[in-house]
Order: sequence, then C-alpha cells, then structure tokens
Amino acid sequence: MRKLNHGSSDKENNKTAGTNTSSEEIFIEDPKKFLKNNFSKIIQEKPAWNNILDDLFTQDIFKEEQVDSIVKDHSTVQDQIRKTLLDIMKQGQKSCMTLVQIMNRHHPSLMKKLEI
Repeated sequence: MRKLNHGSSDKENNKTAGTNTSSEEIFIEDPKKFLKNNFSKIIQEKPAWNNILDDLFTQDIFKEEQVDSIVKDHSTVQDQIRKTLLDIMKQGQKSCMTLVQIMNRHHPSLMKKLEI
C-alpha cells in the first residue's frame, strides 16, 4: 500500500480530526447531493485530508497522478478539499458514497455536524 507524504500542514490546521475505531457505516440515499449540500461546510472545517486522499488512492477512486496533482497544485488544505470534492462529484454516486464512508471513518464528529 502506498502512503503519501504531504507534510504536516493538515494536522496543524485541523481541530476536528479523529479516528473512528468502530466499524459503523453510514448510508446516505444521495451521496452526491449530500456532498454538494455540505460542500462549504466541509471546506470550512478543514478536516485532515491526507488520510482521505490515501484511502481514495488505495480504493482505486483516484489514480496516483490525481492525488499527486491535488497535493502539488493546491497548496492549502481548503483547496485540496475543494478539488477532491469536485473531482469525486464528477465521478458519480459510487465514488461519492465511498468518500462519505471514508470521511465517516476518519472524521465522525464532522459527519455528525453535516446535514443528511
């Protein structure tokens, strides 16, 4: 498994990150609409994004080049989140649901704040 090394700026900017140790999965009927409706809130919260990008790569949602481009071309966490959300929403419902599950695993407290 490839782990990305993006520096520690995400950790420094994140106040809500946590690890969900439970295997609790969530189901959202329309994950694309959920991401669209919560787009600004997700960006404003600035969750740590490195692990999410790693998981998107590991689960073959993003190719290595996409992840590298997001990190290299978008210097702030907010820009990386924005680009990721836009790319995921273009890919369709399955990719959106995968991102929602990954976000729930890495940032359960953030997910509880968002409108379902």
